[in-house]
Amino acid sequence: MIKAFQSTPTESIVRLLNSGSPVTGKVFSDMTVKYHKTGDAGAFATKTLVAEDWVELENGYYALLWSGTDMNTLGTFFYQVEEAGSDTVADTFTIEPQPITLQAQAEKCIVSGNVRDIAGEPGLGRAVTFRIAESPFSVGSSIVSGEPIQTVPDFAGNFSIALLRNAKIIVEIQRAGIRHQIDIPDQETANLIDLLPPIN
Repeated sequence: MIKAFQSTPTESIVRLLNSGSPVTGKVFSDMTVKYHKTGDAGAFATKTLVAEDWVELENGYYALLWSGTDMNTLGTFFYQVEEAGSDTVADTFTIEPQPITLQAQAEKCIVSGNVRDIAGEPGLGRAVTFRIAESPFSVGSSIVSGEPIQTVPDFAGNFSIALLRNAKIIVEIQRAGIRHQIDIPDQETANLIDLLPPIN
């Protein structure tokens, strides 16, 4: 069954037979292709074939290409293929609305850093919090929610987190006295300390 979407080029497979025997060697100029779309009044329309629209496969099978213009009407699409030495082929399929495409993944920057206490011990368990500085905020056609996100340093005090590029973010490390707005750069990685104002 063909999966056909509105205004999208679509390929259907046609088998030419003559009294049950495969018909081979037919080119586009040998063929007469007619079609009828939902809502069309009157007779079938005739498709003007070019060489690229008709490709022989094997054993009497051919690929018939429909253009995006052929596919521009939702509903039932009926077609027939005629050739002087072959049985008429007739078939239908349904043209459906374009599927909703998923939003492309927004570009992210991996922001990393290290937290230690005054004795030089890793800042294990000391949460690093990030939140949008200005709401509402959007990236492309996506709305970015305002809930804060957190990461916690590992046993060596290291942390990393993926953040949207070009976003203005408030970063907070409560026990370190850090609460600053930073701009996430348009690059793959960044070190948090380079994004903060100078620390004395």
